[in-house]
Formats: sequence, C-alpha cells, structure tokens
Amino acid sequence: EAYNQDTALRIRRSQRNRFAQGGVVQSFPYGYVKPHPHASDSECSKLPDADSVYYEIFRRLEERQTFAQVADWLNEQGIPTGPACQVEKWNGSLLATVVRNPILKGVRQRNRRVTKRINKTGKRKTEPAPADMLLERQVPHLAFIEPERYDRVIRLLAQRGEKYRRADGVRNDPRAGIPKKQTRWPGQQLRCGVCGRLYVWGGHGRKDRMMCNGAREHKCWN
Repeated sequence: EAYNQDTALRIRRSQRNRFAQGGVVQSFPYGYVKPHPHASDSECSKLPDADSVYYEIFRRLEERQTFAQVADWLNEQGIPTGPACQVEKWNGSLLATVVRNPILKGVRQRNRRVTKRINKTGKRKTEPAPADMLLERQVPHLAFIEPERYDRVIRLLAQRGEKYRRADGVRNDPRAGIPKKQTRWPGQQLRCGVCGRLYVWGGHGRKDRMMCNGAREHKCWN
C-alpha cells in the first residue's frame, strides 16, 4: 500500500511540473488545433472560423437562450463537436461542458477533480478536488472570449440555474455519492411509446414529474 501511494504521488508531482511548463495538453474542445500528440500549449492554436461561432454562442446565452436552443443552432450550422468528442451532434449537456471550460478565456486548469478508490469494490470514482490542488496556467493566445465577459456570462448561467439545484452544498444533497442509474421506481424502467427511450424523473424541472429522455434531448416529440 505504501509503495503504491508513493508511486502515485511521484507521478502526480511529475505531472504538475510538466503542466507548469506548458505540457500535459490532453484534449481541447471545438475550435483548437493541436499540431501533434506531444505538443505544448504554446504550440497549439485556434481555428480562425471558431471566433465568430463562440461569439454567437455567448451572445445567445446573454439573451437568455437555453443550452439546448443554442445546441440546435450549432447543429443547423453544421458545426462539429470537436476532435475528442464521442458524439457527432451537439446537445445541451455537451455545450454546457464546453462553455464552462475556462480555456475559452485563456486559462488552462488541472486537478479540478481527483479519483478516490472504493475499497469495497476496488474501483475508483471521481470527486471534486480540494481547492489547494487546483493548478492554473495563463494562455491568452487561446482565448476566444474576454475574461470579463466570460465571467459575467458564467455568473448569469449560475443565477439562472440556481432554482434547479438539488440542495445547498454536498452535505445536504440527497443524491450525493449515488449513481444516476440508481433511482426510485419506475424511473429509468418505463420506456416511451413513441421512440422507445427511457423515462426519467425531473421533467421540466419538476422532481415529481417524469418525461421521455428523448424529449429532453430534443429527439422525441412526446
């Protein structure tokens, strides 16, 4: 146990040092070019056509459009989802993840999450890392949005989604540490009679309502 822990700490220390020097560039969202697998952040660049795309995304969000509405616009324009993305079409969850990535304002972050081993099963799960573990690196040549505007939009999105939070803080969250697949019956057991997708709890922000998961993703009219 001690040997494994020492090895893990040594690897983590090496990765932190490489990140501080511009390395450990794993993947980027849409709009960035990584010239080769071992490129540093100084070697990476932006796509010229992506400036207008991100400007329009943030303009629509400032007009209080939802992530799903902006994702539909991206699909209509034929905008790709990015080289490291496993899906080919934009959706609200994917766009929310990209928008909340601080690389859009020219800041790289590392150690936002950390893995924790579950001794009972031997598997690992991710959880938010302590604040003192967070590393940041300024990369202004990769910024699409001005930092002041980016922070303002993120605050606007947080205020708009405040009423949909499950609880205040992790301690009061009744679903903390519980897999999404583990839900009360008949959630994720019933199937839609139109498209065959699963029914899930939380339809239209109501915790006591159910809805087709395809309707949530704008893929079913039910």
